[in-house]
Amino acid sequence: QQQQHQHNYNYNYNLQQITFGAHHPQNTATPSNQCITHGLADFVAQEEMDRYRGFWWSPDSNGILFTRVDESHVPPYRITHQSTGAGATTNGTNHNPLDTATADPCSYEDHRYPFAGYPNPKVKLGYVKIVTNNNNNYTMQPEYSSSSSPSIQQQLFDQTTWFPAPREAQEYLARVSWFPDGSACAQWQNRTQTTLVLARLNIAQGKSRTLLVERSDVWINLHHML
Repeated sequence: QQQQHQHNYNYNYNLQQITFGAHHPQNTATPSNQCITHGLADFVAQEEMDRYRGFWWSPDSNGILFTRVDESHVPPYRITHQSTGAGATTNGTNHNPLDTATADPCSYEDHRYPFAGYPNPKVKLGYVKIVTNNNNNYTMQPEYSSSSSPSIQQQLFDQTTWFPAPREAQEYLARVSWFPDGSACAQWQNRTQTTLVLARLNIAQGKSRTLLVERSDVWINLHHML
């Protein structure tokens, strides 16, 4: 019943939450930008890890695990599109890196692409608690007001519990799953993908411990069988 009232989605690089019947969506984390995102899988996770999600509801709907991805140190890579749409000008240039539906003859997209041998995005895994009021409706913050929203978002972000990556496998967050007892697990890999660490996350205590370490002289294939 609780899950029918609540919905999360990613908008403008940030994790948003809305209660059905409410007038305004609310941010789960502090405002993001094109370099730092919350609740959104990065390019490496989607392309190489087969992970397309950046946030995961707890089974009891009382909290969300989410990723924080920092790409500020990854240099942008420009993809140019040649087009001859109607009404296009000969010297028009699209300066919006996300606008690909343009009639300009020379439009482009800018993406922070981690080339081989260069820095990857920095990924953190956090947990934020969702509270309910007496009517069993979800609330992330007090009564909405545009003037107070930024400070409240910061308060929520400050309450996030962060789970550090294991020292021997910090590069890639490959998988996140919930267990029936309310704990969760995360699979991390090193950059060469020769080490995989399965860590159990104790949400109540804000701690993690290693359950399994797998090593290979070549590489470790990921799967979804956990």
